[in-house]
Amino acid sequence: MGHDRGGRVAHRLALDHPEAVERLVVLDVAPTATMYAGSTRSFAEAYYHWFFLIQPFDLPERLIGANAEYFLRWTLNAWCKIDGAITEEALAAYLRAFQSPGAIHAACEDYRAAATIDLEHDMADERAGRRLTMPLLALWGCEGNRSQGVRYLAGVAR
Repeated sequence: MGHDRGGRVAHRLALDHPEAVERLVVLDVAPTATMYAGSTRSFAEAYYHWFFLIQPFDLPERLIGANAEYFLRWTLNAWCKIDGAITEEALAAYLRAFQSPGAIHAACEDYRAAATIDLEHDMADERAGRRLTMPLLALWGCEGNRSQGVRYLAGVAR
């Protein structure tokens, strides 16, 4: 099972090593290539971080590092549909984990990989007709932009 980026990792594992995955569950994951290809202004506004974090080193690292707390507060609050969904205690835990330059850089590198090598792997799989062979359960929040991509992901399972 995987959520968000973990869902992408689980999907990749299932494609690359189907013998190791009996069943797959993904939560709030959307195929990156599908989401980039279907980008609209509203998607870019809602998922601005996809486009910001892939910028070359060290632009996003420096900007986030200048005020990591502001970046996290703004981003996490923008993602929530309910005011106050991220408690101060939860925000403090995120902030403790995200204050080091190494953590910020790792987050940026994850998004850079999603926009480069991960896309290359996904396109190669598409060209080769590789599909999931195990049962798949895809779950997502019905009010988010990810629902478009999750429906696509569910459609590739056979």
